[in-house]
Amino acid sequence: MLKFHNPLLDEEGTRQKALTIAKAIVTRSVLSLNYNNGEKKQIEPFVLGIHKDTGKYILQCLESLPFDFTDKEENWLLLELDSIQNLQTTTIQVSTYRKNYFPLASVMEEVVASIADSQKIV
Repeated sequence: MLKFHNPLLDEEGTRQKALTIAKAIVTRSVLSLNYNNGEKKQIEPFVLGIHKDTGKYILQCLESLPFDFTDKEENWLLLELDSIQNLQTTTIQVSTYRKNYFPLASVMEEVVASIADSQKIV
């Protein structure tokens, strides 16, 4: 069971986003969302954590482009949870392994959910 103890998750909408992302990480589901200026993205979530400098929740993910099964370095993103809108889980599931995946633990104070948790049930 995921436990959230950060005051930033006091708002129900923020808590729901974090839970949706954590479940998608564990089930390896692709998410669709709008980011910042409304830019639509389809992403594979890998790590949800707390940024060590800002204290904000951040998501390390791979932007999935339609019919593009590569994991080019430029498609790896670090998104702030509070800049994500219209978050939805898709029916698409992906492989756990990505050749260019590297955990960004150095920028995270704490990891809430990660690809390493993909065998656990949320």
